[in-house]
Amino acid sequence: MGLVRSIRTKNSVFYYYFKIVHLILSVGILIFTENIILMQTASVPGFIRTILIIVGIYYAFKILARIFMPYLLRKMVQKAERNFKQQAENFQQNTTQSSSQQATNSTTPKVKKQIGEYVDFEEIKE
Repeated sequence: MGLVRSIRTKNSVFYYYFKIVHLILSVGILIFTENIILMQTASVPGFIRTILIIVGIYYAFKILARIFMPYLLRKMVQKAERNFKQQAENFQQNTTQSSSQQATNSTTPKVKKQIGEYVDFEEIKE
């Protein structure tokens, strides 16, 4: 659920990655459907051309992924690092505030309620 939400945001690293994939697949589908619409009859050269287009799109996607994925992953790691530092600072501020509150509370002695009288029982040997 969190991954899907992070993919949909424009700040996400994967958003642009999936946009590129979508663009490449859209172009491939358009070329493929153009071939299907224009083909009156199936032919071996048309089939081979379609297979070559699909393979070309696959390798273009792999090359683009190798080029852009390190950049996208670096951005993702930097964002995670920023979030981690921010959470650590918030935690540190909260702990210093709570420790200062405990220090002020410890200076005033706590009054314990005495519910009853304490009686010490001894065993009697017969």
